[in-house]
Amino acid sequence: VKGPGDIAMIPRTRLLGFLPHAAEDPAEPAKVETVFRDHPSGVMAESVRQLRGTLLKRMQAGGHKSLVCMSAMPGSGATSVAINMALSLAAAEQKVLLIDANFRRPSVHRHLGLAEGPGLADVLSGGATLANAARDIGTANVSVMTAGSPDKRQYERLTSTAMSQLLKDAGSQ
Repeated sequence: VKGPGDIAMIPRTRLLGFLPHAAEDPAEPAKVETVFRDHPSGVMAESVRQLRGTLLKRMQAGGHKSLVCMSAMPGSGATSVAINMALSLAAAEQKVLLIDANFRRPSVHRHLGLAEGPGLADVLSGGATLANAARDIGTANVSVMTAGSPDKRQYERLTSTAMSQLLKDAGSQ
């Protein structure tokens, strides 16, 4: 997918927003993953704001509290979208818990300068709690739960009762 026209060709698909390639931003952001925080007046940050508005409206209308950002291929930008959307939602006074559930190639911790654990894998294995795995990053309304300790990352736990309970607990807070 290179642009909005490509989405229009996919049956039963609705375009909610479009984030330009970093090279199209005159601010020339060095770090796309945190462009909303680092270049708040840039083209990319404004595109994130526009997407945020559409997503918030749809989520509130449906009573949803969770948003999943995923990609079909490594390196296609899901982490960048997730981090920037979390920062954008927090700027709109929404309380956000960003959870890195990418057990194969976790990178949220690297982009935000956090240790790998404790995180999601530790919570799902019973070795940590939501309270001590969700960490402050110095931005109001944003907490981050990294993927967690590499030795505790078992993909099967992502569909477990513990994961459902974690999302329920996080949603209530």
